[in-house]
Amino acid sequence: MKLLKFGIRFWITITSVLSFLTGWIMLAHAPKPNQARLILFLVLILMIIISKTSLCSAYNQTLVLSSGHPSEQVDHDPLN
Repeated sequence: MKLLKFGIRFWITITSVLSFLTGWIMLAHAPKPNQARLILFLVLILMIIISKTSLCSAYNQTLVLSSGHPSEQVDHDPLN
């Protein structure tokens, strides 16, 4: 039983170290991101979030206008 425990612990240790080193080597040799593209990507994501938020508020305003009276408005979620 002790030999089995030692074997399992040894196997987990070896595979963990090899996995860590493999990941390190792969990341070290991976192409570095272009900072301009990263900024462009973040701006694009931000624009998408802003447009979805403004679409939701415009949709809710349309519901208030179409219901005639604010107390009669129905709470609809346009994303469902």
